[in-house]
Amino acid sequence: GYGAYTKFYRNAVSVDSNKCLACGKCIDACQIKGVLAFRDGKVILERSDRCMGCLLCVRACPVKAIGIQVRFTTSDVFAWILMDVKLRSLL
Repeated sequence: GYGAYTKFYRNAVSVDSNKCLACGKCIDACQIKGVLAFRDGKVILERSDRCMGCLLCVRACPVKAIGIQVRFTTSDVFAWILMDVKLRSLL
């Protein structure tokens, strides 16, 4: 898995249709089928609610047509800091 940080990237993927080459590498890379799909010769974000935030599609895209838009809430930031502090205390 990608750990607890993954929750910050859930539902944050976006596809730039102007850059998309429709090569399908992002669709192949996605572990959750149905998140990305072909439509009108381009890749679209079909089911963002199913996105797990692993970012494999972002890494697979050769032209950087897939990006992330991370939206943090205050409670997310505090949870992230607390988790980091706990992990560091184990070292």
